[in-house]
Amino acid sequence: RGSKSTFYSFIFTPMKHCFITPTKFINDQEIGQQGDFLLALSHLIDADYSNEYSQALREWKKTGKPIYLDNGLFENGVPEDTLSLLAKAREFQVDIVFAPDVLFDAQKTWENFEDFYAAAFIACPEIKIGFVVQAKDPVDFLAAFKKANSDDRIALIGLSILSVPASFNGEVCGFGSENDITYCREIAIDFIDKMIMDPKKDCHLLGLGGSLNDLVIGCDYDWIKSNDSSSAFVTGLHGLRYRKNEVPGGKVEEKLDFSISDLTSKQYSDIHHNISIIKTIL
Repeated sequence: RGSKSTFYSFIFTPMKHCFITPTKFINDQEIGQQGDFLLALSHLIDADYSNEYSQALREWKKTGKPIYLDNGLFENGVPEDTLSLLAKAREFQVDIVFAPDVLFDAQKTWENFEDFYAAAFIACPEIKIGFVVQAKDPVDFLAAFKKANSDDRIALIGLSILSVPASFNGEVCGFGSENDITYCREIAIDFIDKMIMDPKKDCHLLGLGGSLNDLVIGCDYDWIKSNDSSSAFVTGLHGLRYRKNEVPGGKVEEKLDFSISDLTSKQYSDIHHNISIIKTIL
């Protein structure tokens, strides 16, 4: 198992976290800036790179903290066009950009990566590339992961909030009907670690579910390096506070409105509480 050991715990790097928030709160010192990096959402960046979201990215860039650029699949159902995505990556000098992936389709995702890498090598060779594993069963998932894990062109592997439950839900794995992202990702992480024997590639957990156990479990594996989620903000926005590792009522399914600009004092307090719980875990 690739867990932290006493021998090298003194050099172990804690898992990094990005708090996804509405645009106004990205650079709030007590909210968005509590994160270690920013997962920029490509669909919110306008064509002229001049809207409020783009300005927030420029402000974040001044802090020196990393920016990862998402490709828009989760929000739009399809990834952003390669040339548009690379132009945004270059404009904001992001540290990592996630190559376009195709939901549940390992083969097409790999084909997309090959095309993306070829274009990126010419347009912005200095930017590192992230790869999101797509599949709909454990066998295809592991095969795609192994391929990415051994490919030097890939700097970061993403474990999807969509692909993981499709591949490791209770029905597929013979454990019942459970398909919560947290439960499924715990199974996936253990499966990957045992089958690959301590993966060498840095991995990123995309999103959170109805619990923070992804983070608790993830901290025990040195190859899991980061996570992003709007959970702390959205849960607090609805007047709820984490209880230890649990999200009261489970994951809020309502998508975050990035235009929100005002919070009540209670919402602000609840959001800050949730942020502090995540930071305590990590």
